[in-house]
Amino acid sequence: MVLRSRPLTSRKIVRRGVVVAAAVVTAIVLFGQRIGERQRSPESSAISTLRAITSGESTYVAMYGYYDTPQCLASRRPCAPDVATQDPLLERDFTEHQESSNYQFQFFAGPAFRLGQNGSRSASAMTQYAVIAVPVTIRGQHRSFCTDDRQTIYISATENTPVVENGRCRDDTSPLH
Repeated sequence: MVLRSRPLTSRKIVRRGVVVAAAVVTAIVLFGQRIGERQRSPESSAISTLRAITSGESTYVAMYGYYDTPQCLASRRPCAPDVATQDPLLERDFTEHQESSNYQFQFFAGPAFRLGQNGSRSASAMTQYAVIAVPVTIRGQHRSFCTDDRQTIYISATENTPVVENGRCRDDTSPLH
């Protein structure tokens, strides 16, 4: 049996175009809020920023063998000697403002990274770090967070600023799930 296909007439082509256009308009109407995502809550924005920082630090330690300051990660000219340029691993906004979506961020350097006399390293190299995010004005309604080189975000158990010791979050009993 031989199947023959009929050629499309201009009327059928127009009809298919109208059906496709209607489907697109329907999708925009039904899913418009998802496409034009509403502004995130301050907490989810703070968590996203903390994740971006730990991601940048993880990439940096894989490249150079140690962690470094946000300024080094955001620069095209890295703090590591003998490296001409690199793509920034962190948005410059964090290093310049350190405040976003009603949260204040603070970076804590851990112990200095020590390398043999013949090795090269950044002057600000470290073996661990921590970053905290604290609500600027609405304490009690938003939680504080702390993350460090272990790449886990911890929720502060109190309304106080999370405590960091030696580049590590001290209260690590409430990880974010």
